[in-house]
Amino acid sequence: MDDLYEEKIAGRYEERLKNIKQAPEEVLKHDYIISRLTNVYINMGRYNESLNLLREHTFYPWEISEYLKELYVEAHIGKGIELLKNGKIMEVIRYFSDSMKYPKNLGIGKPSKNEDSRTLYWIGIAYKKLGLEEKSRDCWERGAREKHSTDLVIRHFSAMCLKELGRQEEARELLERIKEYSEKTLKTETNPNKIAAAHYLNGLALKGLGENKKATMEFKEVLKFLPNHKGARRELRLL
Repeated sequence: MDDLYEEKIAGRYEERLKNIKQAPEEVLKHDYIISRLTNVYINMGRYNESLNLLREHTFYPWEISEYLKELYVEAHIGKGIELLKNGKIMEVIRYFSDSMKYPKNLGIGKPSKNEDSRTLYWIGIAYKKLGLEEKSRDCWERGAREKHSTDLVIRHFSAMCLKELGRQEEARELLERIKEYSEKTLKTETNPNKIAAAHYLNGLALKGLGENKKATMEFKEVLKFLPNHKGARRELRLL
């Protein structure tokens, strides 16, 4: 039942939370149910509760391992941005840094090649607020090196790192390529999930190019297809 809420229904998180918690106690201990509960908490902005679940439960390696890592990163980034707004910079750095870890209890092995440009971008922002320019630049330089990633969201954050480093032309070229790709996809794609992904990419590219009004429209388009898309919802809160 929660799959229906996740895919088709915007918001109504309290209802989803109640729906999940009505399951028998033994069912609530299952990896899959814990992951769904964690996802709801993240969408509600209840990051502490989502992080507690991810820290306290031992998951076993199976087909949702990538999804668990996504939840782990989203919870830490979400909490970090929340703290950033409140000026708690040292805590921000801790949460952002922790998002790059691979805790054993998640049952996820560390890949041979990490792609952390999003986290590195945000850690750089936090260091900048502390006046630690050298540490900021180190983070952004590491993030910028991921500009050739096959993941275009990672490329977007590499472009944002390049912007912070003052390499404006490189950043613009990268963002324009992402925009070109997403717009081309939108002209030909018929799969709703892929259309939503293209709108999201286009929104990120437009935001990076300083076209915030157009970016806002793109993120709203994402939510027409995927009402609970975490990235689009987060970007709308930040714009």
